[in-house]
Amino acid sequence: MAKEGKKISDKLKEGVSAKEIEGFARKYAYESFLALAVIVATISSMFDFFSGPGWSLLFCGIATAVAIFFPHQIRGGLEKFYSYVDRKEQTTLIIVGLVRLVVALFLPFIIFGGIGLLAGTSYNRRNSGSSPRKRKEPPMNTEDKDHL
Repeated sequence: MAKEGKKISDKLKEGVSAKEIEGFARKYAYESFLALAVIVATISSMFDFFSGPGWSLLFCGIATAVAIFFPHQIRGGLEKFYSYVDRKEQTTLIIVGLVRLVVALFLPFIIFGGIGLLAGTSYNRRNSGSSPRKRKEPPMNTEDKDHL
């Protein structure tokens, strides 16, 4: 977007041209539609357009719990889905993005369920080495038994 020699502060003062925005949107179309779908789902949920925030929170919480309790199955399913999406053409990704926008407007709790799955998977990846079942206690010093 910005030329190599320009500082970011200079670029912010000048603004962004329509051509630069179009280039960004073409390069990151799927991610742009995903972010827009989350925003639309949030607004749709917040103002009770078709379903209220209660359903969205419920689905997000349930999906997070499912992803925490069944990490391998959920991680495998998400990896299959994203590898499938990565192989698709740009036109197909735009169609998927538009369908996701419609779902976000009418059924926002489905979008929040997906966010919950990602949150649970992220939790498992972050805490995979710190589970109490996997943690081994250091061996006790047998010479110092005065404290017992």
